[in-house]
Amino acid sequence: MAIVKETTRIIFNVDKKLKAKAQKVAEREGITLTSYLSLALSDFAGNKKRVGITDTLNKKTQKEIIQARKDFKIGKNISPAFTNAKDAVAWLNRK
Repeated sequence: MAIVKETTRIIFNVDKKLKAKAQKVAEREGITLTSYLSLALSDFAGNKKRVGITDTLNKKTQKEIIQARKDFKIGKNISPAFTNAKDAVAWLNRK
């Protein structure tokens, strides 16, 4: 059974162009703007100074992530869903 967290809505005004730019950046990072804002709010509530994604990846890792995102979009190199560990291990050890 999945754990469902109770959520609430926060409504605030922001410049339309700023929102559009932020959505594009979040999309480029592979997350939704809502997810980004939730992470930022969580950091803020935990008295952390960091707000946002600040890690810089090396060029090789950046290329690998870009390729993985492309593969995901076309369904390439994606494992099927498993209901138990035995089947998952068997799938990993195939070939």
